[in-house]
Amino acid sequence: MFAYRFKNFICLALAVIFCLFFAVGVKAVNVSRLSEIAGEHTYFLDSASSQGLRKKTLSLADLTRVKGECVHTLLSEYEGGRYATKSDVAQAIAQKYGAEILFTEEVGETVSYYGYTSKWTDGLYLYGSKINLHIAIEGDRLAVGTPIIFDGF
Repeated sequence: MFAYRFKNFICLALAVIFCLFFAVGVKAVNVSRLSEIAGEHTYFLDSASSQGLRKKTLSLADLTRVKGECVHTLLSEYEGGRYATKSDVAQAIAQKYGAEILFTEEVGETVSYYGYTSKWTDGLYLYGSKINLHIAIEGDRLAVGTPIIFDGF
């Protein structure tokens, strides 16, 4: 009788430990490539294009469906507003992800910096270059996206 109860206790304890490790493991998994940037995150599911489903929060079932991400914040809030120019901000972000800025584009008040990092194998081709990091700055607004920013700025 004692051996039977002891065996059940061990099985239950192992099951609880397994569940705790699983829960901690899932919490530790972070699909966000841009998690280091504070701001409003949007995830694109199923497609790395403007047709992807947009979500602000992810469920466990969404983890394998994430194909892109964008974060919006204020330039003055990014790392305490310590950078003097838009170019300095873009270079700091690119450096954080090991990316090289390939080209810039200025449309109206918005300056976009397009880069590529080999840390992420996916990307889109734009003007003949593979892009997987997009940084856009307009006034005091900053948006960073991967592979590019799909939801308006």
